[in-house]
Amino acid sequence: MSQLFLERLAVTCGRAGCGARIFFARTAAGKAMPLDLEQDVAGNVAVHVDGAGRAQARIVSADLPCATHEHLHLPHFATCGKPASTKGQVVVPIYKARAKRQR
Repeated sequence: MSQLFLERLAVTCGRAGCGARIFFARTAAGKAMPLDLEQDVAGNVAVHVDGAGRAQARIVSADLPCATHEHLHLPHFATCGKPASTKGQVVVPIYKARAKRQR
């Protein structure tokens, strides 16, 4: 898989304050996984191109290491410059208690 192929798939992360170049690959479950554009030997996601020209991703494990036709990438969830955080935020449920009916 060439860098030129990945450049065709590249988009910019839409989170405010991040702006990193990423691409999406499909998992075996058919879900799109955002991955960093640059290859990374520390990555845990192996990416290859299937026969239809789509990027396919799978998690690397001891049982299934990275094959010669695959490249390692990091999931963008792990490196996003502006991750979603609820730390320190108070979540207040919004509901109205029902008034008890008078008989």
